[in-house]
Amino acid sequence: MELKPFTDLINAFGKVAAGLKAIVDLRKVEYKTIRRTQDETYRRIDATFNIVIMRVGDIQLMRSRRTFCAKPGG
Repeated sequence: MELKPFTDLINAFGKVAAGLKAIVDLRKVEYKTIRRTQDETYRRIDATFNIVIMRVGDIQLMRSRRTFCAKPGG
């Protein structure tokens, strides 16, 4: 009786378990780096939104000044 299919299956499960353990360990080691990168990304997105909001406000002010200062009838 040949046990090769069973040993191959056991080896495959062993490789999967080793891969999962490596992912878990990587997560623990890299957590701070991932978190720092995520925080930096969110800060940049927030700063970008603030810049866009300020620019839209400037454009609205320019439009309202043009409307207010426009000559009547023209």
